[in-house]
Amino acid sequence: MNVVPHAGIKILGLTVVIVAGVIARLYTADSPLEQWIKNSHFGIRPDDVWSKSYSLSMDKLYPILFPVSFDARRLAEMNPYQGQVTSTYLMLNLPGENVSLTDAMIHFKGIEVWGDTLGYHPEKIKKVEWTGKDFALHSGSRIPVPAGITPYRRVYHEEGVRDLKRIEGELIYSPQEGLTLPALKIMERAWI
Repeated sequence: MNVVPHAGIKILGLTVVIVAGVIARLYTADSPLEQWIKNSHFGIRPDDVWSKSYSLSMDKLYPILFPVSFDARRLAEMNPYQGQVTSTYLMLNLPGENVSLTDAMIHFKGIEVWGDTLGYHPEKIKKVEWTGKDFALHSGSRIPVPAGITPYRRVYHEEGVRDLKRIEGELIYSPQEGLTLPALKIMERAWI
């Protein structure tokens, strides 16, 4: 050690860095993309079901890269003519800031389930098919918008004693012309 006095300090520093890195690795979670890479064909823990199939691998990857989603919320709002009304906002969240929604970007085919709060009346099911023109850019309500998301909405009001309970169906998203992602299964409930 007398010949190289600075070697001890370097070894100590390297040991501290390695131990700190191992501890930090234990307490950090993988992002969805890191999990996909680890479970892919060339990852450290290949998944038995989808890692050997290109199409199944892409079915797992696309929702990570293009996280499009629906979110249903109820809001009590003031109507100048009727007083307080309850509105159900069906939010379509597109990835990216200021994404302009075209008619060909979204295709949803499914059902709307309408019912009353206490269950006295039978549920009413409506078949629906939506494209981009059926949504309006969201602005001006108390629903928070996370960064990196462009929200679009459909607003529902009570129909007699029934209001929107849930939507179910398949959503096909085309972020650009020529790229259509696999269909996403959607089931979103409107909570009180």
